[in-house]
Amino acid sequence: MNSFLKKYSGYSRNFYALLKNYSTQSLHPMQKKLETLFINKDVQKILKKITGLDHEKIFAPSKTELESPKYEFRLLDEGSYEFVLDCACIQFEPDAPEYHRVTNQTYEHVQLTKKFDLLRSTRHFGPMVFYFTHKKNIDQLLIDMISRHLISDASDTVRLFYLIHSELDTTKDIHKTDEIEILQNYIRNHSSQKDGLEFALQTILDHKKSDLQI
Repeated sequence: MNSFLKKYSGYSRNFYALLKNYSTQSLHPMQKKLETLFINKDVQKILKKITGLDHEKIFAPSKTELESPKYEFRLLDEGSYEFVLDCACIQFEPDAPEYHRVTNQTYEHVQLTKKFDLLRSTRHFGPMVFYFTHKKNIDQLLIDMISRHLISDASDTVRLFYLIHSELDTTKDIHKTDEIEILQNYIRNHSSQKDGLEFALQTILDHKKSDLQI
């Protein structure tokens, strides 16, 4: 692992500088519980439906060689999220505190910039969805999905939300509930950005209605 990193001039120095600047979060005391929850078969079933990946593949080595960063201290600001997360997978074990500090900080930056789509087709999207779902902070992600007409992904994210936070589930069966209905239920009962989500969902519904009338 270290020999791989040494192939890239200045890589270790640059990446540890990144850690120093961006890795300020401490591990949650229930980290082991989180790991068990993440590999739960029902959680993985939903994540696999959203991403098409099994959790065993998430930490597999990238098939594409990593290039040295062009900017030492601006990787996240430049939107190099996949590179940072790939580096975390190579540099650290999945249960290492440093791994969680780097990945969590990256996910938060993605949400801040609303650039979820930069990770959508990568192996890191599922873990990011899980992270925000566990934190009960999925509204901005849902708005992005709905705005991109990814209604199935959005409803599956809400299903994951209720699976992880079962005490909040007000539906009889989250797997049988209609996609629009489960989104409306979440917006009505648990959303912190009701106006934004209602507008995004209504816009999609209006478009569908217009298409049917043509």
